[in-house]
Amino acid sequence: MGKTVGIVASGFCVPASELKLGVEKLKKAGFSVRVHPFVSKKYLFFAGTDSERLQEWIDYAWDPSIDILWCARGGHGALRLLPLLEAETARRGPPPKKLLLGYSDTTLFFEFVRARWNWSVLHSPMPGGREFVNQDAKTWGRLLAWIDGKN
Repeated sequence: MGKTVGIVASGFCVPASELKLGVEKLKKAGFSVRVHPFVSKKYLFFAGTDSERLQEWIDYAWDPSIDILWCARGGHGALRLLPLLEAETARRGPPPKKLLLGYSDTTLFFEFVRARWNWSVLHSPMPGGREFVNQDAKTWGRLLAWIDGKN
């Protein structure tokens, strides 16, 4: 693939063992993978405080070396970040165009990044969930083709 994936956690805590397997699967597919250090944070049932989860988005969304932002997992939390991202966008302007992947609570970000940042979005399994590594080869191949623009 040759693309760089930045993994963020905008919702619930991320199981480290499942994320490790997901990252390995992405690397085997040819991605360079950067997991934000805050992904392993815990605050109540969230993957860190609102400000920590926002910082993941700021760090990776505005980083021009990251091609794809992939949410580690879903769960509640995205709605709390949207007004903060809106304020950051007003302050900085939109970040460079990327592809956002995920589902569940990530769906809230889809319309935001598509409409405000002109990003592409793709509903997909997330590397911090068991279903990510359990995809059959055909499904995984189709997802990779979509990401690579060969759908």
